[in-house]
Amino acid sequence: VWPSVMLATMVCVHERRQVVCLAELFVLSLVLNDLFALWQCAQAGGQMGRFSGGMFYMAYGTALLTALPLLLMYMIRGRDRVRRWMAAAAFLLSLAGLFMNGTRTVWVMVVPLCALAAFLCMRSKWKCVAGLLAGVAVLWEIFSVSPSVHARVMSIVQMDADYSMQERQHFVWASAQRMFDDHPLTGIGYGSFSKAYHESYILPGAREPWLQHAHSN
Repeated sequence: VWPSVMLATMVCVHERRQVVCLAELFVLSLVLNDLFALWQCAQAGGQMGRFSGGMFYMAYGTALLTALPLLLMYMIRGRDRVRRWMAAAAFLLSLAGLFMNGTRTVWVMVVPLCALAAFLCMRSKWKCVAGLLAGVAVLWEIFSVSPSVHARVMSIVQMDADYSMQERQHFVWASAQRMFDDHPLTGIGYGSFSKAYHESYILPGAREPWLQHAHSN
């Protein structure tokens, strides 16, 4: 849904003033949700979780994946000094929200997207490389300090782990493939994955029987 909203905005809104206003409202709403997610984390004692404020956690992850590269670009090339500092503050809050959210696909994608955004915006490519290396070092330190974050990151690459991402998603993707095979033209209906999955398509070895979506982001 989120990419559709962004695409509709780009197609329908043409005046620069309106685009700027919508962008500011988008950042404001994201910052408020970041604060809510951080409050949820604090209430849980600072433990790793799927904290997402008032949004569905995968929708929140998508919003973060959209916002972080754009905020970074404005931090580098924005003309208004005050707004650049505000963008930096929003970037840091959203980065914290990124860790609290725990959506691994977003973790994988945000680094190359931010690197590409910085590369396109910075005139000095050496500064870009230095900044990227510094960012990776900071992220690695965060992963090392938090055992729960480290374990979740390692589940992305541990193909033979007992509870690896690949193993768990294999089952749900196999179920989704069976749904497609049975309904190749019409599908099973918008928002009907959870009902169909639990009633007809869940496989015996599924490691996440509680899933409400196909994990296909």
